[in-house]
Amino acid sequence: MTTEESSLFDESLVAGGSPGRVFTSAQKKYILFVVSIAGLLPMVVSATFVPTIPQVSKDLQSTDAAVSLAVSLSVFATAIGPLCWASYSSVYGRRLIYLFGTPVFCIGSLGVATSSSLFPFLFWRFVQTFGCSGGQAIGAGVIGDIFELE
Repeated sequence: MTTEESSLFDESLVAGGSPGRVFTSAQKKYILFVVSIAGLLPMVVSATFVPTIPQVSKDLQSTDAAVSLAVSLSVFATAIGPLCWASYSSVYGRRLIYLFGTPVFCIGSLGVATSSSLFPFLFWRFVQTFGCSGGQAIGAGVIGDIFELE
């Protein structure tokens, strides 16, 4: 049974006892690159939207203030997303959460692109940011798994 004190990684399966010794240096660098991109994605998603608010409000026939609510929803999704993704990653594994979160992000992006009114736009914007927000919390665990403490 897994408890807070027990390791989530079965060290008996690794020759040498440390998960960091499973990967080569090149593999570790590649994993670090992918995890870093996944961790930065929610900020990129939020930051690239702000300059487009006037055009989006014109396209959706809404006000700038109403469309700016999408920024607040993105921040909210970025805040609660890692709580959900991280708790499931300890049960189902980090890889599976990355593989599930990325399609959620893509579906949210398609929904944002095809939205023709404000409320679907806000919903899909939340889904988009929620899908990519797991990279922040899960990335710290991945880095802790592949690099040794020393």
